[in-house]
Amino acid sequence: MSSTALKILRSGYVRGNTVFHRLDGRTKFLFFLWISIFNYVFYDLYFSLASLAIVLTLALLSRIGKIVLSVISIVAGPILILGIIILGGPVGFPPNRTPLIATIVFGHQIGLFLEGTVYVSIWSTRLAVTITAALLAYLTTHPSDLAAIMLKSRLPYKFAYAFLATVQLIPILTNEISTIYQAQVSRGLNLQANLIQRLKSIVVLMIPLTLGAITQTQTRAIALESRGFSAPVKKVMLSDPKFKPGDYLTFFAMIVFTAYFVFLIYTRGLVPFMQGIEYLRPGG
Repeated sequence: MSSTALKILRSGYVRGNTVFHRLDGRTKFLFFLWISIFNYVFYDLYFSLASLAIVLTLALLSRIGKIVLSVISIVAGPILILGIIILGGPVGFPPNRTPLIATIVFGHQIGLFLEGTVYVSIWSTRLAVTITAALLAYLTTHPSDLAAIMLKSRLPYKFAYAFLATVQLIPILTNEISTIYQAQVSRGLNLQANLIQRLKSIVVLMIPLTLGAITQTQTRAIALESRGFSAPVKKVMLSDPKFKPGDYLTFFAMIVFTAYFVFLIYTRGLVPFMQGIEYLRPGG
């Protein structure tokens, strides 16, 4: 597992007092759904790039830009590069017509074509926007606030606790497996072994990790029941999330832009800004 993934799993919430941190968790997740949906509705590279610029700017202002850029480079970067190589080529994408860089080899046109390149770029950018918006909502919202939001949304208390416990257990388990791994290395675990030997080594790591997780689960269950987790009373949370002026301003901005997006769909269609370019249309 990469160091970036481990960092996200171990840290989870990134502390801060930025504008996005101060927003209510419901506002953040609504923004994530809103920008993701509209980003997938429009089939326009310029629109996708503008959406990506907005969420990346918010990530930088929220001081999680380094983590977000690392995740995008790991997930969306290879998809973009491989997609351009495969679909941007002369035989990888049937609608390819417009050469960007091309040469004639034995009577055949070889090179990079606009249609396949734009197609891959749009989907890669959409993925990057969704990932960035999701990380914005997740990394800037404290787990206890997430649980309080679930309770206020009338979700069952046990469901809210299951989510919160999962978020809390992930960093514990990642730290434990790191400890087990280091202990096994100190006892002679061969890091230069072949693939089969490494697969066998996974069993050595997973057995103590699984037993430890079961023990922790049992201990947690006993502690919860001793505190009346299953008692038939109304549960309360330490924090009571409420919408603030910044949340209402965000709602207003989303409503205004939604009206503008609907106007674009009715007047320009799903490709509002690339109309002057010979370009693959939605649906083929």
